Amino acid sequence: MRALTLKIRTIFNLDKIGIFLSFLCAIHCLLTPILMLSLPILARYYLAHPLFHWVLAILIFPTGAFAFIQGYMHHQKKSVFYMGIPGLLIVSVVPTFFHQSLSHWSEPIIMVLGSVLLVTAHWINRR
Repeated sequence: MRALTLKIRTIFNLDKIGIFLSFLCAIHCLLTPILMLSLPILARYYLAHPLFHWVLAILIFPTGAFAFIQGYMHHQKKSVFYMGIPGLLIVSVVPTFFHQSLSHWSEPIIMVLGSVLLVTAHWINRR
C-alpha cells in the first residue's frame, strides 16, 4: 500500500513539474513577441535563440512522457494521451523544424496551443 501511495505521489509531482514547464513554455511564447518589440537585444540573443527552445523541449518531453505513461497505468484515461502526445510533439517539433518557415505570429500561437494541450493533459492526469 505504501509503495502505491509513493508511486501516485511521484506521478502527481511529475504532473506538477509538467504543468509548470508547460506554463513556462506558454509564457515564453506569449512574451517573446512583446519582448522582441521592447527589448530587441535581449530577445534576439536569448529568448528567441534556438538553444532556449531546445532546453525547454529537453525538459518538457521526458517529464510529460513519463508522467503520462505512469498516470495512464494508474487511471487508464486515454484522453491524457490524446492531448499529451500532440502537445509534446508541438512544443518539441515546431520550434526545432518550423522555426524559420512560420511567421513571427503563427509560431507563438501554435506553441501556446501545444502548451494548453500539455497543461490540460497534466490536469486530467492528476485527477
